[in-house]
Amino acid sequence: MTLPPGRGPTLVVTKLDHLAFSVAHLMEIWQRLEERGTRLKIIALNLDTSTPTGNLMLNLLGSVAELEREIIRSSPPIMFALVSIDASGEPLRGYSSSP
Repeated sequence: MTLPPGRGPTLVVTKLDHLAFSVAHLMEIWQRLEERGTRLKIIALNLDTSTPTGNLMLNLLGSVAELEREIIRSSPPIMFALVSIDASGEPLRGYSSSP
C-alpha cells in the first residue's frame, strides 16, 4: 500500500543504521510498516518511503550500510600501543609497548 507523500502514520528515525542491522532486517521492518499502512521517514537522508524514489533509495542505502558494517567487522583491530608513539618515543599514556 503506497501512501500519498505527507499523508498517514509515519515512523521517523534519525539514521538508517539506527533502525536495522542488515538488509534482511530492514526489509522485514519495511514490510511490516507497509502492511500497517505506515510510511518510513529517515531524517538524516531526507528519505520518505511514500515515494517511488524513496523506496529505491531505501534499498540502495540499506545495502551500502550493510556492506559498511561487514567491512568494519572484518577489519583487524589496530594496536595503538605499537603504532602511536609520542614525541619522546614513549607509548601514549595508558598503553604499553610490551606484549
